[in-house]
Amino acid sequence: MNKQEIENASPALIAGILYGLSYPAIIWSLESFSVYEISLWRSIIGMVSLGIIFRFNKTLILKKKDIIQISILSLFGVSIFWILLNLAVEYSSPNEVSLIMATYPLFASIIAWGFLKERLTKNTIIGLTFGIIGAGFIFGLTLFEADNSRHLYGLLGGLGACVTWSSYVILTRMFTTRKRMNPNYITFNSFLLAIPILLLITIFSPKPEIQTITNSSIVGLIWLGIFSSSIAFLLTVKALKKNATAKVSSYLMICPFVTVIASFIFLDQIPVLEQIIGGLLIVVGVIIANR
Repeated sequence: MNKQEIENASPALIAGILYGLSYPAIIWSLESFSVYEISLWRSIIGMVSLGIIFRFNKTLILKKKDIIQISILSLFGVSIFWILLNLAVEYSSPNEVSLIMATYPLFASIIAWGFLKERLTKNTIIGLTFGIIGAGFIFGLTLFEADNSRHLYGLLGGLGACVTWSSYVILTRMFTTRKRMNPNYITFNSFLLAIPILLLITIFSPKPEIQTITNSSIVGLIWLGIFSSSIAFLLTVKALKKNATAKVSSYLMICPFVTVIASFIFLDQIPVLEQIIGGLLIVVGVIIANR
């Protein structure tokens, strides 16, 4: 990769690392907050942090002509996505959910090929294939061992999150390339419009028992709101503005590899041989896709 290619790849790779670290952060947050509260606070913290970063510049103000488009993006790519992702992690495990999410690039790339007419190169296809196989190695047949309804709900939530995230990637690619929308503008307003939706859902959702707010849960929320939301989403949008959907997807596939390492360090989940092999295959896939 030359210097320009490295610069184009960096935002997506960094975003993949931040997304990978979000799964342990969700576990920490669930110690004190419900799935819906986490989603709401993640949106609020993400929006405010982005506003501070860009000093609430007037270029962030939502335009009337973009309300419907950004609302759709916010609904699927933020509100529903975060709720399903949190439910999936709560009912299954960070490693399993990151595996499910690792399959989204295949669907996103195929949809982009059919919907956005983006070309699938041979290296991209090979790289995506390596990544999918690697993700499968990480957890073996875990996905097919849903022997209770709670576990099954978690897996279904992960699949739903995978679909909504794919829609976010495709729509973002369209808005930045065809509509010429600014990445900062898209990310900020996606979070902003998600707040009232998530607030209503939180108010009318079942109320869990009041939990003691722990330091780790606060750290988890801050990480999710600032790093795994505002910064990671912004980097993803920037990457989609310069790269095809398939290529960005291949970069983000480093996420499960990061999750395995983070789960080992922060959650004492020891990776097995299949997870180590899978992580290496994912890295190989990212390298091949960008040759």
